[in-house]
Amino acid sequence: MRIMIVDDEKYAMKQLCSVVEQVAPGAEIVCINECDDAVEAAKHKNYDVAFLDIQMPEKDGLELAKELKDIYKYINIVFVTGYSQYALDALKIHCSGYVLKPAKKEDIEDALANLRAPIQYNDNKLRVQCFGSFEVFYNNKPVNFDRSKTKELFAYLIDRRGAAATTGELCGILWDEKSADESSKITLEI
Repeated sequence: MRIMIVDDEKYAMKQLCSVVEQVAPGAEIVCINECDDAVEAAKHKNYDVAFLDIQMPEKDGLELAKELKDIYKYINIVFVTGYSQYALDALKIHCSGYVLKPAKKEDIEDALANLRAPIQYNDNKLRVQCFGSFEVFYNNKPVNFDRSKTKELFAYLIDRRGAAATTGELCGILWDEKSADESSKITLEI
């Protein structure tokens, strides 16, 4: 998922970037503080979601949203602002969400879970979905696991992000045992 965050206030932008990184750790996130830079970035790459502030000095977020939608019509616009009075205007341009500052993790999770335009994955890669339920896709088709423990193991290893895990630790996670016995180790090795 490609996410653009645009806010002219650097502190607010850093705070939102931090929250979005927590909610969507595998996403490609670009944080921008000028509208013209956001338009230029959108011309070079299609973004799935744009989190936009509304009140900015060069142009407001509503104008920026229209420009971004002209470039890529399937972009999901989520306004993140300190002002509730723009909500009706935001709905008129068919935004995916409206979050009041400071953005909380739950607000961003909700916004990403309820996007207006589904995210298109056109590449032939392995894709892991962690929002809602844990699912794995290859070539945009769901991967079926023969055993539920295999799926659990894969989910745990994804969560570890490349960190090593011992056989005993894996057995303890998969079979809820404090210490792994020999039979579970043999099952894991099979």
